[in-house]
Amino acid sequence: MARLTDADHVRLINDLTALGYATPALRGDGLSVLRDAPEDRARNGQALVVGLGTGFNVCAVRALPGGAVMAMEAEEGHTRLPSNIHQRLVDLLGREGAEAFFSTEETFAGRGLARLHAMRTGTDPIRSEAIAEAAGRGDAEAVATYDLFTELVGLLCRELTLRFMPLEGLFLAGSVGRSIADRMDRFEPAFLAESYMRHIPENTPIFLIRDDMAALHGCLAALS
Repeated sequence: MARLTDADHVRLINDLTALGYATPALRGDGLSVLRDAPEDRARNGQALVVGLGTGFNVCAVRALPGGAVMAMEAEEGHTRLPSNIHQRLVDLLGREGAEAFFSTEETFAGRGLARLHAMRTGTDPIRSEAIAEAAGRGDAEAVATYDLFTELVGLLCRELTLRFMPLEGLFLAGSVGRSIADRMDRFEPAFLAESYMRHIPENTPIFLIRDDMAALHGCLAALS
């Protein structure tokens, strides 16, 4: 890259890290509020980007003095599923079926949605985009898969809020993230299902990143 661009220095960053750097500048049509939180809540300068698309990952963001942020690298997608989500899949699909969802990414990336639909309906796998289109047309099985998937995302985000305490906001990103944005009636009950430490998710606002150029804006911010 240095040779191609005649640059003195090249810095490679993860795509979610780039989105993390972009969060302070997101506004207007580039950002949607999916869930409000109390204005008088405690604040801690921490946010979290959750990317659900062809892969899965997160980026924890910490505000710094002067308005800049620190965006931290992670490989959350390759962690094991929380036990409550794994048990839910065991109950639905049996222990052997649940073994196909062995990591967070294999469950919550687009291929996880496609696999979940195929296994719960007993049909051949189709792309997650086709499931979204079918759900948009009102196909009952596709709607049921999306409802279930959204509930599982809500359970996962509850765990992530306790892990990262993003009281400034949890930012959903990616094609799969966008596809569940109109299903907050399914997401929120799962997000708030546990009474234990419930005050943390209750005080976490949730946003959707709609700006397709956000990661490039983040790359620019990372240089400043």
